[in-house]
Amino acid sequence: MGSKWIEVSLGEISEKIGDGIHGTPVYNDSGNYYFINGSNLSDNSIKITDTTKRVDHDEFLKHRKELGDNTVLVSINGTIGNTALYNNEDIILGKSACYINLKDSISKYFILYILSGYLFQEYIQRCSTGSTIKNVSLKMMRDFRFLMPESKEDQEKAVHIIKKVDERRRLSNAQNQTLEQMSQTLFKSWFVDFDPVIDNALDAGNPIPEALQSRAELRQKVRNSADFKPLPADIRALFPAEFEETELGWVPRGWKEGSIPDIAFINSTSWGTKNQPDYVNYVDLSNAKDGIISSIEEIPFEDAPSRARRILKKDDLIFGLVRPANRSFAYVHVDGLTGSTGFAVIRAKDTIYKNFIYYFVTYDKNVEELARIADGGAYPAIKPDDICSLPLIIPPEEIVQRFDESTSNFRDLMNNSLVQNDHLTALRDTLLPKLISGELSLEDLPNLANQTEPT
Repeated sequence: MGSKWIEVSLGEISEKIGDGIHGTPVYNDSGNYYFINGSNLSDNSIKITDTTKRVDHDEFLKHRKELGDNTVLVSINGTIGNTALYNNEDIILGKSACYINLKDSISKYFILYILSGYLFQEYIQRCSTGSTIKNVSLKMMRDFRFLMPESKEDQEKAVHIIKKVDERRRLSNAQNQTLEQMSQTLFKSWFVDFDPVIDNALDAGNPIPEALQSRAELRQKVRNSADFKPLPADIRALFPAEFEETELGWVPRGWKEGSIPDIAFINSTSWGTKNQPDYVNYVDLSNAKDGIISSIEEIPFEDAPSRARRILKKDDLIFGLVRPANRSFAYVHVDGLTGSTGFAVIRAKDTIYKNFIYYFVTYDKNVEELARIADGGAYPAIKPDDICSLPLIIPPEEIVQRFDESTSNFRDLMNNSLVQNDHLTALRDTLLPKLISGELSLEDLPNLANQTEPT
């Protein structure tokens, strides 16, 4: 291998492996410390949101663990296998978060990538207990064995390219989030706030319905600001200059009341006994979040989960039916994928509606409504018919066409970025196994650097 690799257990290279409290702390909404469980571990970091529970200083002192600069965290209960580095956050841990305090001679980055890689993930799936809620014991964690370079310097060399790959993926994801927000803003402006219609009505001197007066006043303030940029005249000309009252409230004159089935197919195609493939590129509910497919698993069809049946096409919207509040939805950026039957697959009847459909269904208020009506206790779920019942105002085709042209420029950039991320993810996920098997040596790593550059 060029450098000395040794077999170790996770317990042998750690000062301590433990978990958080097996109970519920006393919460305090004004506390300065956060209660972290396995669900807060994502993308190698601790995710703290507005809904993360807080505790006060006394509760922190009561339940804190000795975490440090060389601590790695892993989720071991419920959703298992999520990883993160501890970065001096003010936190206490719950029982589903395992902490690993590594010895000083061990690179936390190397261990992080070992734990997020296939060998460990397969190990905990195989060894976990519990049919409904999976659990990995601390003993299983300590007993996990793997190969690693003996010196910390060589461990750091082994993860140098992986860290570079992850940084490119983070930058790419940040760019995609910006583009996504720009498209969402345009959708809201045109099809929720009706800004172009209000502009036309104000300029024409047409009356604004009382229900829309406050919106018109806010819009007038925007129009009076120094940095206001009006829509091009040819686009504004597509919008009417007045509103009409319908059962759904005041809407632009001439726009139609409708529903998703008017412009899209739902769950149109699935694999069956007569058309099943040899392999599937599978997307599960856990791999789709806030518009992005984060990972794709290639597996033989005969070994795939029974729910791996939905045939996906580029430009489909997949929307998770279980716990819609989790925002398990994504825009399908490539052909050839297979989705879980836990998704509703929404496919535009005419390609010009693809982005309109995506931003309509995933608009925050619609996701909140679907979460509200979800039924089922511990696993609240909706039906595809619930998505079909969302009230929809359908604009004229020429307006949808212009919206699609504008947002498709952003979508193409996002899709290209996601394809590049698929390549980077494949490189990342295969690098350590190839080093461990001897297929690659540490001396080969400089030659891989070019593979992380954009094409």
